[in-house]
Amino acid sequence: MKRTHIARTRIVELHKRIEQSEKHKKHFIDYLQRLKDLYLDNKISYDDYEKILHEKRNGKSIKEWIEFYDEHIEHCKKRIK
Repeated sequence: MKRTHIARTRIVELHKRIEQSEKHKKHFIDYLQRLKDLYLDNKISYDDYEKILHEKRNGKSIKEWIEFYDEHIEHCKKRIK
C-alpha cells in the first residue's frame, strides 16, 4: 500500500511540474508575441527586437527557456508512463 501511495504522490508532483512548465513556457511565448507586435507596429527597431530576443535571462535566451520547458515537460511525461 505504501508503494502505491508514493507512486501516486510522485505522479501528482510530475503533473504539477508539467502544469508549471507549461505556464512558464506560455509566459515566454506571449512575451515574444508582444515583442513581435511592437516591432511590427514600428515601436521598436529590428535591432532592438533582435537584441531583446537574444538577451540572456538567468543564463538563457527566450528561445533557450522555451526549449528548456519543452524538454522538462517531455521528461516528466516519460516518467509518468
